[in-house]
Amino acid sequence: MRIPYRSISLAASLGGALLNVGLAVKVLASSRSLRWDLDSEADALRVDAVKLVWGLLALYFAAAATASTIGFVGIARNKLSYVRFFRDYSIADFMFMLVSAVGVSYASFSSVTLKSEVCEELGRQPELMRDMAESGLNLENCEYWFERAVVAVLGIILVFVVVR
Repeated sequence: MRIPYRSISLAASLGGALLNVGLAVKVLASSRSLRWDLDSEADALRVDAVKLVWGLLALYFAAAATASTIGFVGIARNKLSYVRFFRDYSIADFMFMLVSAVGVSYASFSSVTLKSEVCEELGRQPELMRDMAESGLNLENCEYWFERAVVAVLGIILVFVVVR
């Protein structure tokens, strides 16, 4: 029995392109809906850092969508240079995900103040907190939810790393 590698690759690259475009749009839309209350210059620096992270996430997903689209076109039209680019990008993305998972896990579990800072910032977002209250998140159990969210995200990243 012949395994249809080309069809699987086409479906995976198209799915990756669509998923990453959707995530880039979602990150951009979410970043515009957050409210920023600037009380001091330190708050302004923190907001700039958060905006930088949102921008880098949107850029990452847009680059992943572009690479997946190039891979799709390369597989569909049998252009080896496009397929090699897609392969090289996939390897670099794999390494980035692996290093990010290690860095995020270290930063989240080693920093004592990170949880309280995240929960404090969430408290400044009344619309987001209203939406999250339906799932049981409030300011009293925010740190517990933060720990659970970090473990869940690390689990998802681990699944992505293994699947790739």
